[in-house]
Amino acid sequence: MTREVTVFRERPGTGLCESLIAQARWWVQGRSVYLEVELPPHTYRSSGTSLFYAMLDLRQSRLEPEGLLLLTEGCRSDVWALGTPEQDFPGTRGIVLGTETTVDLLATVGERDVPRVGRVGDQLGFSTDEL
Repeated sequence: MTREVTVFRERPGTGLCESLIAQARWWVQGRSVYLEVELPPHTYRSSGTSLFYAMLDLRQSRLEPEGLLLLTEGCRSDVWALGTPEQDFPGTRGIVLGTETTVDLLATVGERDVPRVGRVGDQLGFSTDEL
């Protein structure tokens, strides 16, 4: 499945970001979910036990070191995997902590939720505090 996603790129030394459109593609192979984000001239790829965990790894190990921030619902600090990998494999939904509300992990984040999008460390810290 391929989706259009929004990515912020930090401009070094300016403190400013520019908004870019990228193509995200995910697929299942065996017991792994693969996620690929194409932002020419680069393609970033990762895998995990679910789409959520593949996205988490892609952000932390490939996008964030390049100054890229994925702006999807799955990158909000208050969104986490639905449960065990068996429950959400290979699903496209995550859950807002403390609620029963689910979100599409690859949907572009709404304007009011942009401040909730952060780096993986922020998301892990928020989720750990809430558990």
